[in-house]
Amino acid sequence: MSQLSHRHHAIELAVTDVADAKRFYAEAFGWRFTDYGAAYAGIQSPAGGSAPEVGGLRQERDVPKGGGPLVLLFSDDLDRSVEAVRKAGGEVVAGPYGFPGGRRFHFTDPSGDELGVWAEAWRSSRRRYGLRRSLLACGGGPLLGLVGGAACGGGRAPG
Repeated sequence: MSQLSHRHHAIELAVTDVADAKRFYAEAFGWRFTDYGAAYAGIQSPAGGSAPEVGGLRQERDVPKGGGPLVLLFSDDLDRSVEAVRKAGGEVVAGPYGFPGGRRFHFTDPSGDELGVWAEAWRSSRRRYGLRRSLLACGGGPLLGLVGGAACGGGRAPG
C-alpha cells in the first residue's frame, strides 16, 4: 500500500448540539457547513465548494471528555484566534504558550470538545512587532485549515 492510502482525510467532532456548534465555529473561525439533517453538518473546505469537506459535526447525546486525539488548527494570528474563541463562547483552557517553532493554546467548544490552535513563531510575534499581515491563497483568515489536511497546503503558509 502507498503512503497516500493512510493520509488524514477529515475530522468529525462529536457535539451535543449541532446548531450551537455551527454557530460557535462559524463565529470563531469563519467555518461554513453543509447540513445533512439535524444531527450532522459537514465542514466545508476553505478551498471552496468543489473541494472535499474537511470534516463534520456529529450530534451525540454524551460527548467524551479528554483522552482522545487532539485536533490542532493552524492560525495566521494566534492572538486574534484567542479573542475570537472567547467572543464566540469558547473557553481557553491552556496558554497561549511557546513551544519549539511557535506558540499555541487549547480551548473547549460549547460541547466540551478540546482543540488546539498553533501559529509559527514569526506569525505569533507579528502583532507585537507590527509586522505586515500576509494574504494567503486559501482565504487569509485567522484560521487557515486543519493541520495535516489537504486544505491550505496542510495548514502551512505557502512559500
